[in-house]
Amino acid sequence: MSPPLTPRHTLHLSRDQRIQVQTLSLAGHNHQHIEDLLRISVRQVGYAIHAEMRHAQDTFKLPTSAHKQSN
Repeated sequence: MSPPLTPRHTLHLSRDQRIQVQTLSLAGHNHQHIEDLLRISVRQVGYAIHAEMRHAQDTFKLPTSAHKQSN
């Protein structure tokens, strides 16, 4: 009798999994290849890559009051 199969992915990626996705993406691997390597969904791959981009954009935004003063 075979052991029960574990699910292919969980609902949320861990911090380490997100870092792995981002590293593989920066190394030039496509979404499908990353999915196969890490055994997660393509949607999770896309979310991990774009979540980092959203975080970077939020980090570099000027406060609204500082932006108005510079004009």
